[in-house]
Amino acid sequence: MRIKFSIVIGLLLSLFLQQSAWAATPTIQATVSENTVSVGEHFIFTIVVKNGTFNSQPDTSLLEKDFAISLPAQSMSTTAINGRAVHTTTWQISMQAKHSGQLVIPSLTVDNLTTAPINIFVKKHSNQSQQPKDNRVYIKNSLNKQSAYLGQPLVYTSKIYISRDSNGLDLIAPSLDNANVEAYGKDKISDTVINGIHYKVITREFKIDVNKTGKYTIDSPLLTGNIRKTVSVNDWRTKLISEPIRIVGNKLQIEIKSKPASYQGAWLVSDDVRLFEEPRKANQKYHVGEPITRTIILQVAMIEQSKLPKVDFNYSSDLRIYPDQDKLEEGDQNGVRYAQRTMRHAIIADKAGQLTLPEIKIGWWNSKTDKQEFSTIPAQTLTILPSAKKSVVTPEGNNEAPPAIVQKTTETAPIKEESALFWQLTSLILLLLLIAMVIYHINGRRLQATTKPKIKTVVEPLAPAHLSLNKALKTQQPTIAYQALLRYTEEAFPTLNKLSDLAQLTRLNEQDKALLVDEIIRLENSCAYPEKPWDSHRLLKLINKHNKAKKWPIDRDIMDLNP
Repeated sequence: MRIKFSIVIGLLLSLFLQQSAWAATPTIQATVSENTVSVGEHFIFTIVVKNGTFNSQPDTSLLEKDFAISLPAQSMSTTAINGRAVHTTTWQISMQAKHSGQLVIPSLTVDNLTTAPINIFVKKHSNQSQQPKDNRVYIKNSLNKQSAYLGQPLVYTSKIYISRDSNGLDLIAPSLDNANVEAYGKDKISDTVINGIHYKVITREFKIDVNKTGKYTIDSPLLTGNIRKTVSVNDWRTKLISEPIRIVGNKLQIEIKSKPASYQGAWLVSDDVRLFEEPRKANQKYHVGEPITRTIILQVAMIEQSKLPKVDFNYSSDLRIYPDQDKLEEGDQNGVRYAQRTMRHAIIADKAGQLTLPEIKIGWWNSKTDKQEFSTIPAQTLTILPSAKKSVVTPEGNNEAPPAIVQKTTETAPIKEESALFWQLTSLILLLLLIAMVIYHINGRRLQATTKPKIKTVVEPLAPAHLSLNKALKTQQPTIAYQALLRYTEEAFPTLNKLSDLAQLTRLNEQDKALLVDEIIRLENSCAYPEKPWDSHRLLKLINKHNKAKKWPIDRDIMDLNP
């Protein structure tokens, strides 16, 4: 009997625990108010979480690709089911499809719970606008040109005229097949009076980039929302109501043409292309090794900065070029949007004489004149002078004058008779020391005759140019250090033609030679771009290491060929 009772109690407890676990298990569900909608039509997307922990909100950013959405409206409630409390959290999101087709509302995650994706069929919006009869709200559309070439963006402008209070207005972008459509710039708000009615005018621009040639019809943007108006209830009473609107404007035609067969070079189409240098370098003079910094600017109207072409400078292989990273920008000039590429680099010439910077040319198709044109920077001739030789440079950059020799004179006092004995003893001691040195010298010569002479080495004394280079490097000033390095190489390596070949003439090992090449490049880069940090310690260490390796033997017999 006791065993049967225990079994019954166990079954009831198990059922109770299962029911408690079921009641506490969190669930999630997503629904929509309609599965078939039109572009711009509002529908409600609902997410319901039961027994959640409420630690997170749904991430609605995934919806913004295909839908215009409002902020989620959240509500919470608690109900009792079979004596168990069930906590429910609900989010409702008002949505509008941006374009037609079979769209998918993706899975969203809340509290580690994931909704199932939902398929939505979106029809094209009706061309019939639901517009107030008194014409108090309307749209006018326009294009910046009626035809364009492939790769040339269009500017589509919509002006919304509103004469009444409005609420929840939303403008869906114009639709066009084979094209990318995106908002362009910021909305402009102004006021105007038409036929005695005061309107608020909202101007929005779209950039349309068509990727296929042909003739197209661009449907108008769709304006949805509500406007408020006063209606008469009876002869003595009125009330304010909200009237929904769906307004479209006029359609527009556009033709996209292909690249002309006569065009030569990489395709670039625009209304305006500008290429210039700041400042020009023509007829200027530089010294060998002195960096020549150039700044070239390319401006193209109505083009994305990512599509700006590269510029070929056509430099000779004899020049050393140190380019900086190009700077890409966008801006407006006289109401026209320009993309700009700023190119900055330094040139270092190794030879004196005339240096010609080649012509820089960019071909482009002028959509205003319908012909190919070229933006150019003419060739420029510079004079390269030999490197300037200067006297020894101090760390402060001033010429170092040798210290003056100051001769000191002292008056000799008369020797007194009492000091005569002192001088006699001093003379005797000096005589004994002299005799001892002579004996030591004779014994040393005898010992040297019986042993093989050792080879002594002396370090090459530092030349003035080397001293100047050491001091210049310690200043951490690239220009001073570079000029000092040029003077040092002219004195130490008279046959050197290019500074880049210096490492091969040194007595450094191969690893140090590679390091020396890198340090010279860093020094030249720092001369070209003073704002970049530079440390002279590695270059100073390598130069000194080379000079310490330059030793020669003395006291060696000319006929002694053994090492």
